[in-house]
Amino acid sequence: RPADENRSFGWYRAEIVGALVNGGFLLIMAMVVIVMAAMRMNAPVDLPTTPMLWAAAGGLLTEIVALSLIWKQSRSDMNVRGALWHIIQTFVGSLLVIVTALVIKFTGFLLIDPLLGLAFGFVLVWASWSILRDATHLLMEGTPDEVYLSDVTEDLAAIDGVEDVHHAHAWALTSGRFVFSGHLRTSASADPQIVLQSASNLLQDRYGFFFSTVQVETDCPDESAAAAIDITRAAGTRRGQE
Repeated sequence: RPADENRSFGWYRAEIVGALVNGGFLLIMAMVVIVMAAMRMNAPVDLPTTPMLWAAAGGLLTEIVALSLIWKQSRSDMNVRGALWHIIQTFVGSLLVIVTALVIKFTGFLLIDPLLGLAFGFVLVWASWSILRDATHLLMEGTPDEVYLSDVTEDLAAIDGVEDVHHAHAWALTSGRFVFSGHLRTSASADPQIVLQSASNLLQDRYGFFFSTVQVETDCPDESAAAAIDITRAAGTRRGQE
């Protein structure tokens, strides 16, 4: 949905919220799988192998089709990546059912079921942690992994007329939609429009920012109240004055 007065950035973050929910559900399912597998370790069940094989084979075909439909999109959409892991969960689950049924059918080793279940549960924990970590990072306005903010500030400081770069911030509205804001202090002789255009072109063309807000100033106002969110102050230096 487009932006409105209540949500000035629109609904871009819905993808991240959805990914967080997906990751949470995946973690819950992982815990259930681990607990059930641990319970079966003490009391392994003799399973009907033939129906298991047929049911798992049918599920496997369905999951292969689903994976082929969303695999490419999952690379650029965190929410789809969460859905992908749900499909992978059922896909691997079907594979494990087939392996379990074959092992029990030909060897009678009943513990294979809870052992594989435990392994599968821990894989799901890892997958859910990956999704939850990335979604939380974006919701906390973290710098995207694809962006090196120090490189961005160095390139901005190299623009003719720029003497100082501060209050540089980069975050993601959603997957692949990066935003930048920052302050550039220029010399008195610099043309602010040329500096602004150069900075905007740099941010869009070299770094691929979806949107940028650059404040060009010749005199830096008192920003001590916001010093805690200025990484150039936190580092004890400002780009252009090193």
